[in-house]
Amino acid sequence: MFQNLQITNTGLSELTIDIFHYTDLDLGGSFGDDLATLVPNASAIELALSDASVTAPLVGYGADRYQVTTWRSLLNDLTDRNVDDLDDTGAPFAVGSGADFTGAFQWTRTLDVGATDDFLVQFGSNTAPLAPSASLVPEPGPGILAVLGLMGLASYGRKPRR
Repeated sequence: MFQNLQITNTGLSELTIDIFHYTDLDLGGSFGDDLATLVPNASAIELALSDASVTAPLVGYGADRYQVTTWRSLLNDLTDRNVDDLDDTGAPFAVGSGADFTGAFQWTRTLDVGATDDFLVQFGSNTAPLAPSASLVPEPGPGILAVLGLMGLASYGRKPRR
């Protein structure tokens, strides 16, 4: 799944902004025994998450910093009234039995007047990350079924001529 936040500076002056993306994935049907390792990636910060037989990539494209902690610690830091900066710590993550992963990415950007920037995150389950340029391509089966259904509805209303 991709999540994309797009911000446009509609103001009258340059805008400097910090964007945070917080994630608490409970893999394998549980909230414990999570593992997370940092994966080399030239265009992103990528974490490989796992719990038992379930794996999940978590990728922050163009992110400047990350942080991984146990549940609540990072959430409390990001939701208090203090200004925060993530510190590139916490991976590899395996804090004994019952460890519950939470992580976040941070982007710091300066947008000129009228400029737009994208903040893209990807995560999945038991799959390798897709290229950030991937697009949804519908399978032919559902399309064919929809056309056949519409043809059936169209012919249903017609009465045979005698």
